[in-house]
Amino acid sequence: MSLDSKPTPLPAHLLRDLVKLGWPVFIAQIAVMANGLIDTIMAGRYGTVDLAGVGIGNAIFFSVFGPLMGMQIAIAYIGGLAALIAFVASRSRLLK
Repeated sequence: MSLDSKPTPLPAHLLRDLVKLGWPVFIAQIAVMANGLIDTIMAGRYGTVDLAGVGIGNAIFFSVFGPLMGMQIAIAYIGGLAALIAFVASRSRLLK
């Protein structure tokens, strides 16, 4: 592949499947981000101490939530990879 070659576009059916599977994850990520934003807006009306408390709470929440989400993604990836390896191994035994 040379530097001036263009990447091949995804077929329409793959893009449709990707959007169909990915929209709940997208909505969930937007909801998590909006949660912190809405908390900040609401607490900002009360005072600086309340706003600081919400900021610290959000920092603690994301400090716990972030690594757990990372572990969930890693476990899903490892499980999918194991299933793929098992599928390929079973197909190769059937072909012999």
